[in-house]
Amino acid sequence: MPTEEKISKEIASLKTRIKSLYQWPMPGLSHCFEDAYGQRAKSFYKRYTNPFRIKSLGISGLGKVLDKVGRQHPAEGLAKRIYEAALRACEMYDHADGYIDFDELQKEVDCELNLLESYEKVQKKVDQDIKRILTSLGGGHLKEIEFILDKEVSG
Repeated sequence: MPTEEKISKEIASLKTRIKSLYQWPMPGLSHCFEDAYGQRAKSFYKRYTNPFRIKSLGISGLGKVLDKVGRQHPAEGLAKRIYEAALRACEMYDHADGYIDFDELQKEVDCELNLLESYEKVQKKVDQDIKRILTSLGGGHLKEIEFILDKEVSG
């Protein structure tokens, strides 16, 4: 199996694991974001695994946090959607504080996110190398090669 394919599979596996880690404490959280693995989402995941912590921020506090991360203004209603997911989770876990260690869960999420980011950097480097090699070999077929590469990267 080529390196690029292995890396892509690892990235897909890590994304599935991260989604699973969040689906348990806050069902539906990943659906709140336009891109569940974009910069804003990952920055949020690194800090907010505990729904009670999100609840304590309130919608406006959460909005300020979301404004600080990411290059663009957050999507309309993002803070409200996340806050509502956190409230639903708080209702589920209101009497289960002793059973769920959100700090340990946060450590696990952080580890998975760090792995994801490192694999994404490697994939970007591999994609650049492949494009460079194919460009040097491609001659008149460069547009077709770029189309195929873009489709692979986004797929």
